[in-house]
Amino acid sequence: MTAATLADMAFCLLAQRLMAPSSDQLPLGFFRDLTQELLGEPPRKAERDLSLPVLLVDTARNEGVVTTLTLELVPHGSGGLYPIPVLALIRDPDFRRAEYEARVYGEEVGLWQKGRDVRWRLQRCDGKPIVNLTGPSIGAAAALGIVKLFAEE
Repeated sequence: MTAATLADMAFCLLAQRLMAPSSDQLPLGFFRDLTQELLGEPPRKAERDLSLPVLLVDTARNEGVVTTLTLELVPHGSGGLYPIPVLALIRDPDFRRAEYEARVYGEEVGLWQKGRDVRWRLQRCDGKPIVNLTGPSIGAAAALGIVKLFAEE
């Protein structure tokens, strides 16, 4: 991505944060990571990570796609759950809602730690780019990953 594209993305995401209902807002940790990316620097270092295989549906081809969901526990955060910057604008409302519910579940079972963020990424195992994230199916995998990530303490 070019710096201009990233700057446009940052502006759009900031506008989204200011206008979106609270369950759709991206947390401050996301904007810290986005700023790091805009500056050409690596994102904040994670304490540890956890990867899980996840099956997504490629709606263009109507076929299953094996991906890897990686959750990273980032210290000194505000308690947010958020994607890496490149995935932020391709999530539909159902997908974002499933993310939110996974985070809420982590709180309900008493494992979520407010002083840390959880940054996530998805990568297709075939190396192709992910162009859209739709539907609520990520919820169960995200909830499982959150529980496992925090329970390892």
